[in-house]
Amino acid sequence: MNLPLMLRQKTPIATGKIDSRLDYDYSYGMTFYLFGIEDGSSKIYDLYGRAEVEIKVKRNGKFIDVNVENLQNKDKK
Repeated sequence: MNLPLMLRQKTPIATGKIDSRLDYDYSYGMTFYLFGIEDGSSKIYDLYGRAEVEIKVKRNGKFIDVNVENLQNKDKK
């Protein structure tokens, strides 16, 4: 299913790999979409509301640096 969204600049959007249910490990198989790229960050939360992953985006001249940090120090595959 696709849903059109109005996005704020500097907001990385994460989508998960599972599309058959609403409650799943959101950090599993994540894909990030970047629109209107400027410096910014976004956090992904688990089912219990704990910040699990943070993505940081920074423009560096003609390059874009993307850093994804595991906030719970879990070993995700």
